[in-house]
Amino acid sequence: MVHVILCMHTPLLESLCELSERLLEAPLRATCVGHGFEEPEREIYQRLDELISSYSKEDVVLVLGDMLGSRSATVAMSIPHPSITYLGGVNLSVLIELNGALEWAEGLSHLSDRERLIAIVERLTTLGRAGVLDSQSCLRPDGEDSQIDSSYYEGSVFGLSSLSQSEVGS
Repeated sequence: MVHVILCMHTPLLESLCELSERLLEAPLRATCVGHGFEEPEREIYQRLDELISSYSKEDVVLVLGDMLGSRSATVAMSIPHPSITYLGGVNLSVLIELNGALEWAEGLSHLSDRERLIAIVERLTTLGRAGVLDSQSCLRPDGEDSQIDSSYYEGSVFGLSSLSQSEVGS
C-alpha cells in the first residue's frame, strides 16, 4: 500500500490543504503532520515515527513537503522505515492532482507498491512543474483581452491530468 503524508509548517500546511480541498470539493487522500516553527525536531520525529510505525514494513510511504533540505525533509528521511520517499517543493498544483494520481496508480495493479510509488512521484513532479507558469509564456500572443490561453487548462481540474502516461511514467 502507498501511504501519503503531508509534513510542513502548520500555517502553510493548513492553508494548502484547505484551498486544495475547497477546489477539489473532496478531502485530500493524505495524513497531515504539521509542526511549529520552533518545535524541536525530536517532537516532529516522534509524531512521524509513530504514524509511519503504524504502517506495515511492506508498505511504501511518500512524504510531501515544502522543500528538500527543510526540517520536515530531514526528519522524515531519518525515520527508519524501509521505503520512505520525500518529495519537496510541493505546491498547490501537486495537491490538487494528488487524489487523481493516487487513483491512477491504483489502476497499475501489475506494478509493485514501490513501482507505483515511483510512478506517483514522477506524475506529481511533472504535474507540479506544469502548474508553474509565467505570464509571458501563457498569455495570448496577440494580447487580446490579456486572457490566459485555455489550452493550458484542458483535461482536469486545472488541465494537468491530461498528460499521457508516457509524459509522467507508466
